[in-house]
Amino acid sequence: MTRDVVSALAMALAGSLSACTISAADVARARNVDALALEDLLARGELPEAPVLVVTNGAASGADDLRAAWDVAAEAPHRFVYHPGEAGDRTVRMAYLPAGGAVAGQAFAAVLGITIERHGGTVEVIGTSRATTDSEARLPVTLSAPGGGKSLTLDVVFEPGFDGSLLLPVSAASALGLARHEIPGEVDVQVALGRPFRGRRTRVEASVPAVGARSLVEVVVPAPRSRP
Repeated sequence: MTRDVVSALAMALAGSLSACTISAADVARARNVDALALEDLLARGELPEAPVLVVTNGAASGADDLRAAWDVAAEAPHRFVYHPGEAGDRTVRMAYLPAGGAVAGQAFAAVLGITIERHGGTVEVIGTSRATTDSEARLPVTLSAPGGGKSLTLDVVFEPGFDGSLLLPVSAASALGLARHEIPGEVDVQVALGRPFRGRRTRVEASVPAVGARSLVEVVVPAPRSRP
C-alpha cells in the first residue's frame, strides 16, 4: 500500500463525509484508511517522535499528552490515539460473558484503585466506600468520551474472574464515539464457559459513584466477525 493510495482513500472519505451524518459504515471506512496509513508509516519508519501519536485521515501527528491529543481532528470518524509503547495485541481471560456484555475486571479495579471481591453469592466493590452489587453482580457506571462530549450510565457486571479492564458492547462504544480513541492492536478474549472472540482497544472516562472512584480506563469492544 503506497502513500499515494492512502492519501487518495483519505480524500475520498473526507468528500463523502462532508455533507452527511456519520454512520457505522463511515467509521469502518475511516478505520480502514487509518489502519492502512499506520501500517505504511510503520514500514517507512516515519511516525513522529512524540509522547502521544495520533493517526487519522490517513496521516500521523504528535501530541505532548493524551489531553492535547483529544483536540487533534476531534470530529474525525476514527482515530488511533496512543502512547508508542502501548500498541500491540493483548490476551484477556474471563469465566463467562454476562448478558449485556458490559463487564469490569481486575485491571479496571487496579486503575480506579478499588477492589472486587466475591463473598459466596454476592460481589462487593470497595473504594472510598463499599458497595454490594445486585443479584447479577452489577453496579451503575457512568461512562464519558475522553475529552468531553457524550456520556451514558450503564449497569456493569463486576467480575473478579475477569483479568481485563472494561468490556463494553458495540452499542455503548458507538454511542460514545470511542472509535475516535482507538489504541492499535487487537485483544484475544478467552472465555472459559463460552466462545472466544476478538476485540479492539480504546479508552473511556469511567466513574463508579457507589464507591467514589473515577479514572480514564482502557476498554475492549468486540470486533466485527470475519467472514468465512
